[in-house]
Amino acid sequence: MSRLNSVFDIICGIPPHDNTSLEGNFPVHPNYANQTIGDGRIVKVVNNNGSPAVEPLTSSNAGAAPDYPWVVAVGSDYSDAGVSGKLTVYAVKPGIIFKTAIPQGVTFNVGDVVCANNGYIAKTEGKQYFGEIIEVNTVDNWVIVACGN
Repeated sequence: MSRLNSVFDIICGIPPHDNTSLEGNFPVHPNYANQTIGDGRIVKVVNNNGSPAVEPLTSSNAGAAPDYPWVVAVGSDYSDAGVSGKLTVYAVKPGIIFKTAIPQGVTFNVGDVVCANNGYIAKTEGKQYFGEIIEVNTVDNWVIVACGN
């Protein structure tokens, strides 16, 4: 992917297509059907009556059962996801580097470790983390996250 003027992009570590352990296409859980889950959001895959679905992730406390975060590459704000009814997501694994929007009212510095709060990146503050901020652009409102937990 390369959308240089976008707020979201996978910069490094994009998995090969059809590698089901790293890439998936899942519907949004019905509890979140009215919520737009856009590119760069952090989600988790959950069981919806025996089928996988995604919902925004809020990271668990440090020391709890591990989170398995996924980053949305094609969100519900794009027509292709709207047509298919599914979001394209990539497992957040060491080596993935992505650019995403800075949530409103949040500031980051290079070196901050991040977790998820309702699907948005956040400072960890005692939560399980999945990556570290390696670049901050406050003019265009994005950060680059290197994953590796």
